[in-house]
Amino acid sequence: MSADLLSFPSRPAFAGSDAIARPARFGGSCLTALRRYRLADLVAVLALEALVRRSQIDRLRQLARIDGLPLPLNPRIWAGQRCRGAEAICAASEWDAAEVDAWLHRPGFPPPAAQGTVPDLPLDLHAAMRSRAVVLAAGGRR
Repeated sequence: MSADLLSFPSRPAFAGSDAIARPARFGGSCLTALRRYRLADLVAVLALEALVRRSQIDRLRQLARIDGLPLPLNPRIWAGQRCRGAEAICAASEWDAAEVDAWLHRPGFPPPAAQGTVPDLPLDLHAAMRSRAVVLAAGGRR
């Protein structure tokens, strides 16, 4: 008796170092995959590496509240209750990569300040800072 060898498709390559393949959530075959971003992926994309973990999470929560960052797929349970909205973002959060990519590539994003343009600073900024430092060193307030 001989065996027939079947060729299976290889796993598709996904963007992001930590993006993982999972079976589709709603039906479909097991070969259909859902790309996910973890916290480290979003931190890298949004250039938040200089912040500590707590500040990174706070910044992502602000982006979810103010700017419409998609919410994570996995629930966060805190004190026996499921967190809703931006409070669902935590260190173990995972996002649907397609939703995040669409959010990142929407019109008008990133804002001009994030594109490298720096707002004009007053010409006498150094002098103003120097005078404030002298006043503070003397123990007074301006």
